[in-house]
Amino acid sequence: MATTTTKLQEAAASRRSSWSTKHYILLALAGTLMATIIVIAISAVFSPTEINFSVTNATHAKSSDGGIRVNLTVAAANTGSSSSSWRCAGVEYRSLSVELLYTPKDGVPKSLMADKPLQALSSTTSAPFVQPARNTTTFPVHIFLAADYLRDNFRGDTINSTKTSVQVTASVRFIVVGKAYTRLYDIDVLCDLGFALFHDDQDDDEVSLFGDGSRDCFPVGSDD
Repeated sequence: MATTTTKLQEAAASRRSSWSTKHYILLALAGTLMATIIVIAISAVFSPTEINFSVTNATHAKSSDGGIRVNLTVAAANTGSSSSSWRCAGVEYRSLSVELLYTPKDGVPKSLMADKPLQALSSTTSAPFVQPARNTTTFPVHIFLAADYLRDNFRGDTINSTKTSVQVTASVRFIVVGKAYTRLYDIDVLCDLGFALFHDDQDDDEVSLFGDGSRDCFPVGSDD
């Protein structure tokens, strides 16, 4: 009888030991999974996907009253990342604006226009909006500089020797998963149009700035 009792006690102890081992394994797996989720979430916050901006379809022409029309398209490419699927995230644009800049002889870019909200630049898109992953979204931009404005703000050779560029600023946040977002990121890029906007001998014909190609934009302050 004593032998039977001892065997039963040993079996019970063995079962308790077995369950304890399983519990430890499950807890370890759960801890590892949680740590992985935390690492992914932190990586998403600090390593968002890339957005590459460029300018296409840029043209300029004089209007009949002596003003200048500038038409162009800003393209924003949400590239995602082929090496990590969670980084192929959508982007929510909270704001987006475009300015036309010129660079006078002192080399310091100056604005040719007040900030224009996205609503004023495109009749079909308004912020906030979401850009899907691995998607290129385009924003048509139409700028008109009236003859009176040019006459009042530019004199002499200032008009004839200015480098012109477009500055795009945006406030965005990246969609990590579901309704989880990263913090807000500020974007500030400069797109060189590669031409002097003002020429006394310019005729009224529309001039395409770089054919069917495009110009890449670079972060403000970049040496590129």
